[in-house]
Amino acid sequence: TMSKLEDFLFDDNDDATSSDPAPAASALQPHPDVGSLEDDGMFANPSNVGSCGSYLNSSLDMYGYPGPVDWAAAEMSVEDRVKAVNALYMLLKDRQNDAQYREESSVKLRKLQADLGETQKRLGQTKQQLAEVEKER
Repeated sequence: TMSKLEDFLFDDNDDATSSDPAPAASALQPHPDVGSLEDDGMFANPSNVGSCGSYLNSSLDMYGYPGPVDWAAAEMSVEDRVKAVNALYMLLKDRQNDAQYREESSVKLRKLQADLGETQKRLGQTKQQLAEVEKER
């Protein structure tokens, strides 16, 4: 099964020119030409580094990062290209994890603020009741 991270990274959305620097993760779909994480946790390997590199270029563009990276023009061995692609993949993965954390934190903060408001309201009511009871004494 694919993780939310892979859902984020395997996008075949043609709207790569969107001006939104952080597209909603729910709009992303698995990319058909790129495999999932390997058993060793790596995204690219020597047999799929070309399609993984192309996918990363479109992802970098979609999120407003400079590019594209010309993987073929770089004077790197296939192993170095695999390392570079995996490093970019991990950076994008971290970006997605950070975005998810921020969203979850924002939801929790809104709930805590609502709970605080309700607690303050109850405290005010309790203080008012206490004042009335003390007045009756």
